[in-house]
Amino acid sequence: MTDQLLYEAIGSERAGGACVFTTLVLVDALARLGFPARPAAAAVEGRRGRVRFGIGHPAYRLTRPGAWKGHLVCMVGDILIDPTIGQVRRHGVEAPSMILVPSRRFAIPDASITLPCGWTLTWQAEGANEGWRALRDADPAVREPAVQRLVRRLCPSDPSPPCQP
Repeated sequence: MTDQLLYEAIGSERAGGACVFTTLVLVDALARLGFPARPAAAAVEGRRGRVRFGIGHPAYRLTRPGAWKGHLVCMVGDILIDPTIGQVRRHGVEAPSMILVPSRRFAIPDASITLPCGWTLTWQAEGANEGWRALRDADPAVREPAVQRLVRRLCPSDPSPPCQP
């Protein structure tokens, strides 16, 4: 799956920066296709040498005032899928829009990767903000049309399990 496929199914220019909505659309679609996907709150830290920043990390200030101080990712077993990691570009990091990283713990965000540009990104469950559940984007009815579009795009012939994208 590509970020373009996911973002087009969501149908919003904000998809790459809306981690709760985008992640939950991905989780719901994967679950309907038979994958054991679940959402997980994470704190992300980026570092290169002495320069550091955070997304949803308790040690760092918010980039956008009034935003939810948190980050949401999709866990499928021990694979962490971050469909909105492209948000780190606002910190000057050359990063993909979406990334899959092996987690050190099953179903828990605990992963690191060093990107070709030299930045290391680390996801952790500790310190993560679970307040995403109260956000409007967490309402299943709000995201259902996008989930249906994504399921149809991933498995156009028969969207019922065990369709394998």
